[in-house]
Amino acid sequence: MLLGCTVDAPAGLLSGCDGDADCEIALVLQTWPENPDAVLHAITNHPLPEGRIALVSQVVQAYPEGSARLCPALPAGSARDRCLQLSGRPHLWQEIRPAQPLAPRVGGGPSSTEISPILDVATRWRELTAAADPCGESSDHTGCIIEAALESIGQRRAQEAAALCLNIPDERWRGECMFLAAESALNKWGAHGYGDTVELCIAAEPFSQNCHSHSLMLMADLAPSAADGQPNSWSQASTAASAVRTAWSWRDPQMAALAEDRLWSEVTGRAYAGAHLVNGNPLAALPEPAWPHIRAAAVRRLIDLEGASAHDLEGWVSRAENALADRSRAGARRSDTTFRAAADLWPSDLPGEETIPAIAYLGTGRRTVSEDPTIDLTLCVLEAVARSPPVPMQIMKQGAAHPDPLVAWTAKRLMELREPEE
Repeated sequence: MLLGCTVDAPAGLLSGCDGDADCEIALVLQTWPENPDAVLHAITNHPLPEGRIALVSQVVQAYPEGSARLCPALPAGSARDRCLQLSGRPHLWQEIRPAQPLAPRVGGGPSSTEISPILDVATRWRELTAAADPCGESSDHTGCIIEAALESIGQRRAQEAAALCLNIPDERWRGECMFLAAESALNKWGAHGYGDTVELCIAAEPFSQNCHSHSLMLMADLAPSAADGQPNSWSQASTAASAVRTAWSWRDPQMAALAEDRLWSEVTGRAYAGAHLVNGNPLAALPEPAWPHIRAAAVRRLIDLEGASAHDLEGWVSRAENALADRSRAGARRSDTTFRAAADLWPSDLPGEETIPAIAYLGTGRRTVSEDPTIDLTLCVLEAVARSPPVPMQIMKQGAAHPDPLVAWTAKRLMELREPEE
């Protein structure tokens, strides 16, 4: 018995509640973990659309993982759309890790693949307070607040959106409201919305780190095809990089450099993903900070196309140099091929490695970098080959015997990860 509800009532799960909304909510939340089919049946057969909305919203908030099966029980419209969106966001049910701001390194570059500013980062919204709650009578209070916040974003009122999110009492869902508003600012306004996105991400605890990373991924979708040689094809991506620098330069200069580095790794990865022709058009169009990422993405695409065993280490470097020397002024559409972020094979610095220069590698990886383009291409070949099973170990051994210390260190590190010592 729960709040006057009879679980085994013969007429159905909710019959003992006699239409009492609080009783129905309590009962479905109690029943869902052990018998989701009974909850689904009860909600699907609930006579009131607002009752179905209220019950589904409560289950989704309490148990977001797996709750997508409830969404079809909702009337078509915004409530169903929100249900499908929220139940497909795994950070809502995964364990929340404490934010790890990127520590400065002697060698420069990121200390990990996480993207997070200093803890007390400057913000324009330091004194933000909750706006008047427009959803007090809503059967889905959290969903209603989120919808109102997104409407404010559509009108370029980001601070108002954040103030609306503050009406959600649960920290996880308040942070999700900020996160969704941050994404919406970019989806609606592109790079011009990034300043508002940064403010919303700062406020999006406990998902602030996810929000900062995902915002860079969204802007990376502005990338054209790497084979596109039209003069203005890279203008949107360049505007995005400028927006990152502008947004972070006064808040956290270290974050400005690291976020731009991560952005270029995502942009170039998407540009070369699925490209049928690998050339050096981006080298002519993008600034020097993007060049190491162009090399990495181009090499990975060449190895995907031809197979890691097609050349030895020196042969791959020569193949990449020739490809990147080629230029075209023809237009090209970006492939629909999904960009595959790289596995992180340098997750943290071992003692002494903090002096080795580091940059982002194809989104979620990290690698070292050389100012010598040929050496840098050699590093890119080793990183790509190590992620192309079956790994041709002869190439890795050639890298380990290389006279350049960064190349030799990279090869040995990758070999140890692929063939751990007993």
